[in-house]
Amino acid sequence: MPGGDTLPFRLVAPVVAIGLALVFSATASAASFSLWPDSTVYSSGAGPFDWSFKSSGSNTTQDWVGYKLSTESTWHRCLGGSASVELKNLPDGTYSIVIADDIDSIWLERNFMGSFNTCGDPSTAPPGAVSRDTIVIDSTPPVVATPQVTIAGKTVQASVQASDTATGVASYRWSFGDGASDTPSILTTGIRT
Repeated sequence: MPGGDTLPFRLVAPVVAIGLALVFSATASAASFSLWPDSTVYSSGAGPFDWSFKSSGSNTTQDWVGYKLSTESTWHRCLGGSASVELKNLPDGTYSIVIADDIDSIWLERNFMGSFNTCGDPSTAPPGAVSRDTIVIDSTPPVVATPQVTIAGKTVQASVQASDTATGVASYRWSFGDGASDTPSILTTGIRT
């Protein structure tokens, strides 16, 4: 070749670009949680609420992990093969953590020429498929209206409206004052004759 044994830049650049495109577009399994809170609804946000997670390790170029909390606008990227997060003192609300396999920048630096800033923009998600876990903090009791009672002969009908906007009403239990009780289905009116 003219100028020595090296390939001209105009031939090398497309080959490197195609190689990088294949590396970054490879399909990987999803990262997975190895520890998560034992419930989905909590009456106190005190916590702590802990999550641990790891990469699926199914793809050499994506065997690190990244995560994003619903309370944050950016991703935590290129964290190695595993990571953990702890949240505490949360106000009422819904909180999620999303995890994904991420680029292994050390592998890329070793196998390609020089340094790579593969983590790039934290506002962009890692290339792997995402997994999600969600908890709800609901310390506010349901709103219960004044019961309405109607009597028709020997039949007494009591009805009440109750609501909880965050998580719904968990259960109703009626006590009739005569030693008997009834547990009607959620969102129904209990009738006892």
